[in-house]
Amino acid sequence: MKKRILSMFLCGIMCVSLLTGCGGTKESSTSGDGEKKETKTEVVKGGNMSFAIGGDLKSFNYSMCSGNDDSEMVLSSIYDSLCSVTSDGVRYYLADSMEMSDDATTLTIKLKDGLKWHDGEPITADDLIFTINYIMQNSSSCGTDILRVLVDMKPVTAEKVDDLTVKVTAPAPQASMMYSIGEIHPLPQHIWADDAKTDEEKSALAVGSGPYKLKEYIPGEKIVVERFDDYYREPGSLDTIEFKIIPDLNSRELSFENGDINFLRITDEQTLKKYKDSKDYRIFDKPEGRINFLALKSGGALGDIKAREAVVKALNISEIVAGVYGDSDFAVPAKSMFSRLSYFYKDKNTNYEQDLEDAKKLVTETGLDKKTLVYAYNSSRDGMEETALMIQQQLKEAGIKVELKGMDAAGFFQAQAVNDGSVDMMMSGYASNGEEFHSRTFYLSYTAGAMGFEMPIDVDAAWAETESTNDMNARKQAADKVFEAAKKAYTIVPISDTNYIAAMQSNYDGMDEYGLNTLFEDYTKLHEVK
Repeated sequence: MKKRILSMFLCGIMCVSLLTGCGGTKESSTSGDGEKKETKTEVVKGGNMSFAIGGDLKSFNYSMCSGNDDSEMVLSSIYDSLCSVTSDGVRYYLADSMEMSDDATTLTIKLKDGLKWHDGEPITADDLIFTINYIMQNSSSCGTDILRVLVDMKPVTAEKVDDLTVKVTAPAPQASMMYSIGEIHPLPQHIWADDAKTDEEKSALAVGSGPYKLKEYIPGEKIVVERFDDYYREPGSLDTIEFKIIPDLNSRELSFENGDINFLRITDEQTLKKYKDSKDYRIFDKPEGRINFLALKSGGALGDIKAREAVVKALNISEIVAGVYGDSDFAVPAKSMFSRLSYFYKDKNTNYEQDLEDAKKLVTETGLDKKTLVYAYNSSRDGMEETALMIQQQLKEAGIKVELKGMDAAGFFQAQAVNDGSVDMMMSGYASNGEEFHSRTFYLSYTAGAMGFEMPIDVDAAWAETESTNDMNARKQAADKVFEAAKKAYTIVPISDTNYIAAMQSNYDGMDEYGLNTLFEDYTKLHEVK
């Protein structure tokens, strides 16, 4: 059973990656010298805001697109989750309350009364139970959501208590279940269980629960959503939100400056300075809650742990981050596997440290000086090529030859999911905000091992201890053991703890309400100002 689910999980990993009234209020803006200043603005009811995305959505079914940034950006305006759990705390949406049992095995979810789908049908416990079962039954196409319904690679069970209450039971203690289950975006059972319709027909209906509903979709051009006035919370301020399909990054910047889109992510210092120095833009600058890491595979030249140790000891992580990102505006060196937004982050954590002389000895001892390592990177993600070049140069100083292989997203994640010896190293990343949900893909022996990332079973035991109690202090102590056990394998090397920097035209605001999560969580906060 576990082997079958693990196979479906790896398939899912690949599928994921190929994939207003008026009133006075205080708003925060960034001045030319970079300081935050409080200015009085007036919220404007109505209007439109435009974002850029890289391509069409494969579906308007949230679970089928989970883990894809562009898809989640769009679909989070159409679907609400049960709640949001981040380092800032818990915010309830469709759920009225969520309660964990003392033994951390059962989560009782109470939905708000009076919830409606966009077609007017009521949202009930049946929809949530259907969604949990749907994700399990469609695991190969449901992206990262499959991880939300598995504990120790075994499925949770969902039981109806009454029309608004569901009890979810895990096969083992799982204190983080409020996050993993809580951030599921329920699907309407009356749509997705209708066998008379094809999946394409169901997707085209795009019936959701969020503050905006689908208005128009022109493939290859744009997706437009409009305010849902019968929303259970205060309706959104904007009349419409438009997601324009602009794959080319240079074209996005030109569209931003022309006013065709109103929000632009910034990835280099020169662009940041241009917009920061202008009064026409607001700068949004927050820790991203993401760790970029170097992973060493065991299927080829790095099967010997001493060979992996040689590679790791040759690296100067601070130098890599400084060389790729410049100053700390865009990233800081990772302290551990946990980002600054993780519940388990500690400033005193220590990452791997460079020991070049020891690295050289290990290179000779293991024969790495007679081999060429293949380093794969995702050429479509910012900073990956620059990071690869920095690492290639540092390893050269230790006597290790490295061949760089840039890949598109599809090829990269295909290579990540197999361990056939064709790739020795790769740069990847995971979200790390509040609970550690995404990092476990790479820090559990059975999931990491399936991809060729050797991880000792001591790591699994430490995770189990982290999940065994609701006491956060005890969980933090156990989480320290996870990273310390993982470090001994010399397999996953945390490199950078990144920031998310974006510019927004000055007549829009609301991004600072929940930090980065606003983009994927609560579109009611976005509004025009004057």
